[in-house]
Amino acid sequence: MRLRICCVFGLVGILSIGSTRCEEQYERLETVQEKISALAAAYPANASASLLKAANGADIQTKGPNPKNIRLLQVAKGGPGGNRVPILVTGTQHAREWLAYRLAFDTAKYMLERVAGGG
Repeated sequence: MRLRICCVFGLVGILSIGSTRCEEQYERLETVQEKISALAAAYPANASASLLKAANGADIQTKGPNPKNIRLLQVAKGGPGGNRVPILVTGTQHAREWLAYRLAFDTAKYMLERVAGGG
């Protein structure tokens, strides 16, 4: 039996708070959301961008004084659907985890580039 996998990358934007030497490594939520949309637009046959939804269809948002929608990038060779088993890969559960976001995003980009290149 061949297992088909559909990966959903839950990517919440990273917000830079304060001034640090590493500040340039943090990206604003708007920038991250633009990158997710651009990646999905660049590979429309294998990726789509959307907002994370609850079972009842409501948007799932971050907690805190300024809740933000959670943007996701869904990656599936040939597009989502069928009998694929979804896998959730998350990045950036906390604001200062810039590496986790980069790893999830760059992995999705790598997968899409490989599929587009015939890999």
